[in-house]
Amino acid sequence: MQGLNVTGGPLYWVAICLAIAVFLLVEGLLIRSAWRARVSGSREAPDSGGSPSSSRTTEVVWTLLPAVLLALLIAWSIRLH
Repeated sequence: MQGLNVTGGPLYWVAICLAIAVFLLVEGLLIRSAWRARVSGSREAPDSGGSPSSSRTTEVVWTLLPAVLLALLIAWSIRLH
């Protein structure tokens, strides 16, 4: 009895490419933030001018974008089978 070939289809490679893109974006932002904090030399936390989640647009984007990508991958997976 053979197992499923999960690495042979295009869905696998699309998911891997999306994961790599998200990883690189997050790591780039993390390194940039660390570099900016190091260069500024300030030991105090910067004042954001409000609550940590004061940008409603940012909150909506980082909630809806992964949800939409996941829904598209699920729909593609169902269509393939």
